[in-house]
Amino acid sequence: MRKRGLSEVIMAIIMIAIVLIAAVILWVVISNFFEGKSDEVLNQPVAQGLRIESAEVDSGNLILNLKRFPGPGQLDKVRVIISNGTSEQETIVPLSLGELQKKELNIPLEIVNPNLVIIYPVVTQNGKDFIGVKNDEKEIKQMGKGECEGQPIGTSCMGGTGECDGEDDCIQYNLDGGLVSHWKLDNNFKDELGNYNGTSVFQPDGKDVGFDLGVLGQAASFDGKNWIDTRKEILPFAAQLYVSDKQNNNNIYFETLSGNIDSGVSVLPNTWYHVAGVADPDNDKLIVYVNGIEKNSAAYSRTEAFTMSAWMMQTGGFNSWSRIISQWGSDGSFEAGSRFMIGRDGGGSLFVGLIDEVKIWNRALHSSEILCISNLEICDGKDNDCDGEGRM
Repeated sequence: MRKRGLSEVIMAIIMIAIVLIAAVILWVVISNFFEGKSDEVLNQPVAQGLRIESAEVDSGNLILNLKRFPGPGQLDKVRVIISNGTSEQETIVPLSLGELQKKELNIPLEIVNPNLVIIYPVVTQNGKDFIGVKNDEKEIKQMGKGECEGQPIGTSCMGGTGECDGEDDCIQYNLDGGLVSHWKLDNNFKDELGNYNGTSVFQPDGKDVGFDLGVLGQAASFDGKNWIDTRKEILPFAAQLYVSDKQNNNNIYFETLSGNIDSGVSVLPNTWYHVAGVADPDNDKLIVYVNGIEKNSAAYSRTEAFTMSAWMMQTGGFNSWSRIISQWGSDGSFEAGSRFMIGRDGGGSLFVGLIDEVKIWNRALHSSEILCISNLEICDGKDNDCDGEGRM
């Protein structure tokens, strides 16, 4: 009887010990869970205006030149993903960069033959990294070839009237050549070339187009009830750049008589984008660019050449068609006699946000010229290497 009673006591002690250990483990798990939850709330937005100006391979390193464009948000680091199509290299690099500042990163390569780099802004809070959405991606270039062999991309060539493009050519440029109109939108709607001055127009319950801080100086501010009307036909035929949530994820589109071209780039709110549409009859292509990079193209069989370009930041109107710049008929068709407008089309689709630096050329700009514009640099024969020493 005594032995049996002793065994029962020992079993009871063991059971109590097991229960206590389980309770401790459960407490640790619950505490860690709630501590993790408390750290997951980010107190400030992540910056969205980080762009890649160039990405080149040199002596086993990726030379990455970054620029931050105006916009809200904090930036402490940058997440860099380098790919060669089959494998990836990922690294997070500390990055202190103010608006319109540039920085060069030198990243040792761990993979061979890289061809693409992608960047994400990062904010650090309480020792934890919060990674934002993808800001930009760029094809990785090797050293120039042909006429520019042995020279970095962007090196001046053709006696100072062109730039090495990283392929086989030295590209000649002059952004004043073929420029038809330029609306700076610095507290007025004037065409700097004097051809097509605009007028502020608004709905009965609306107000005049306003102004706010832009990419260069001021930008026109639209509230979805106002727009700028030149009352003139400028382009050789109807075309427009717009954002649409009704078609596909608030993407940027370039639309012409030949149809719609989806850039595949989804617009984030309160973020600056440079958008351009090019009609290039020499290469039988219509091309849409976003932030200096060709995103998509379509066949083109007409003989007219033109380029339309603008900076835009969308702040609202995400459930509709939002026209950035448009020459479209008043009945919603591509009719002759349609007039060029900023912030609206002829069918009444309006824009909510900021638009800046609207330009039209009567020629097809080269990709190097589009890239220089998107980098806020000049390529007009005064800053021939597009090194950022000047501004547009």
